[in-house]
Amino acid sequence: MVIDTNPDEGPAITSIEYKIDPKTAEEFLQAMKEMERIRLRDGAIRWNLLRDSADPERYLEIFVTESWASIYDSTKESPPKTGKEPWNDKSF
Repeated sequence: MVIDTNPDEGPAITSIEYKIDPKTAEEFLQAMKEMERIRLRDGAIRWNLLRDSADPERYLEIFVTESWASIYDSTKESPPKTGKEPWNDKSF
């Protein structure tokens, strides 16, 4: 479904699903602490990481921004990529 929306409308909720091997869950959780800091720095007004009690490999990151435009703005002005960002770690 496509919804035509004004970029200034909000709040906007973004959710990202992760499948994480339980053997590397602790490292993933440590990396997600940094991700929380990044999301909040970039304008998120709320951030959560949830684990599915029915599926221990499934995690859901949910964050809220004031508008759809604020999500776009935060990605435009990201610092240069180093390749060491938590989401680039292939060990998970």
